[in-house]
Amino acid sequence: MADNLNLLTKCYIANCNKEFKKRKEIRDKWLINSNKLHDDYKNNIISKKEFISKLIKLDNKYYNSIETISLYKCEIDKCYNLVKNHLNYLSDRNNYKKKDNYTINDYLKIVKLYQQQQYKYI
Repeated sequence: MADNLNLLTKCYIANCNKEFKKRKEIRDKWLINSNKLHDDYKNNIISKKEFISKLIKLDNKYYNSIETISLYKCEIDKCYNLVKNHLNYLSDRNNYKKKDNYTINDYLKIVKLYQQQQYKYI
């Protein structure tokens, strides 16, 4: 799986560089804000329930951003086989039905589902 993800990353950096650069700014803010939430939870400033709720809101804002959607659309267009392998892997991890052809809506749904699935282990 790691090899496929590395190849996907290389593919979208090479083929979707404009979209990647636009998404980078939003991703950096998302990471800063999620790290702050993690610190607040770790330091008992917010409860687990509040932590997860805020993370889900933050994730939704990130994944629904124009920049993220544009990058994912480009990935589907230019790196489809790698995207399909990645989404098949995430689908397996979340008991989500694999598809022969994935759309941008499938992509967003699967990555959000996978992200939220990770919160069960907090």
